[in-house]
Formats: sequence, structure tokens, C-alpha cells
Amino acid sequence: MWRDRPDPNTFNPFLLSITRAVLAMPALQTLRVSLHMKGHCQSFLAEFLTPGTVGVGYKTRPVFEITKFDSIYQGQRRWVVILDPPRGLATGEEEGSAWEVPEAIKAAWKASVDNRVFLCMEDRVEL
Repeated sequence: MWRDRPDPNTFNPFLLSITRAVLAMPALQTLRVSLHMKGHCQSFLAEFLTPGTVGVGYKTRPVFEITKFDSIYQGQRRWVVILDPPRGLATGEEEGSAWEVPEAIKAAWKASVDNRVFLCMEDRVEL
């Protein structure tokens, strides 16, 4: 599955490790993890931002909700995460086969920044 969408067996521990690493780097200003390949893959962007920093999520997904979220939390540490579905499914796959952010990873992101997480997945937004 890794060729067109993240494999949960490797990607989930990777994201948890990155989240733990952010907590161990108090001087870190910005961290960006991006997965995007040409074709029908699933794209993913996660940004850890500190006060005064601006991410690239605005360019990737210029929606009102990101602007509103950042206007409220720009002075604080936060995560902006954008997950787009695969742009086409491989032969034989069912519609719901895209990787989704597990609750454990959402909880780790929230715990690392006192619940300041913007998560945009397809057509729904979680704050």
C-alpha cells in the first residue's frame, strides 16, 4: 500500500515518533512532514508551528477555516494537518481504503500543543 498511500504499520509509528521528538526540542520553530507523489497517491501534510510562524498549509489548502484557526492561535504552538484522499483507487480496492489519522496520533498531537490542532480531511475539518 505504501506506493500510493501510507502503510499504517510504518507510518503510524513514524508520526508518533515525530510528535515525541517535537516535545524534546524546545527551540524548534517549525517542523513539516509532507507526503505527496504524482499520480493517484494520498497526500499528507503535517506542520508543527510556534508563535509567529506561518505554515505552507495555506498554499496547499486555502480554506477559510485555516485562516480562522491561525488568527486565533498564531501566538501559540500548534499543529496544522491536511490529509487528502487518493485521487483514484488501484484496481480492486474499495472506496474506504484510504489511510486515516488514528485516534492515538490525534491525541498525541493535541497533548503536545494543548489541543491546538487543525485537522482537515477531505471535506471535513476537526479543531
